[in-house]
Amino acid sequence: MELIVHIGMPKTATTTLQKIYFPLVAKENQHIEYHGVFQPRGSNKTELYRVINKYINTGINLVQSRELLKTYQQKNKVIHIVSEEMIVVSEENTSWRTKTSRLIELLNGINYTLLVSVREPLLGSFSYYVERYLYFKNKKISYKQAVNSEESIDIYKY
Repeated sequence: MELIVHIGMPKTATTTLQKIYFPLVAKENQHIEYHGVFQPRGSNKTELYRVINKYINTGINLVQSRELLKTYQQKNKVIHIVSEEMIVVSEENTSWRTKTSRLIELLNGINYTLLVSVREPLLGSFSYYVERYLYFKNKKISYKQAVNSEESIDIYKY
């Protein structure tokens, strides 16, 4: 098995990849299976996607999650694509740093390729600020302040 894990940053065409490209590639090639977000978000989640996502968000069941990955590894000549941009997005209970650390921990010992879609950092961070404008407005945080102090925008400091 080959595992491709896509963790595209928000505002980097991730939705287009999830909605159009990855499902189309899987549909046209019997050796590729797509286990990522389907648009609209929340539909058609596979077991592999659910297990990976649950571990990344909760830190629960590392051993069981790795065992499932190993069972997928036994499917010879199949490429599994998992795509989820929320791995690099901080949420109420879990920071993006914690989630990416859990992803690395989960994939330890597994053969995988990490695909990260990025965008010019200034444009990406501004677009993200605009998307979450009401949150920042309610906290009275300007774009400049957000870039300098908000952990959620640190994902664009690459």
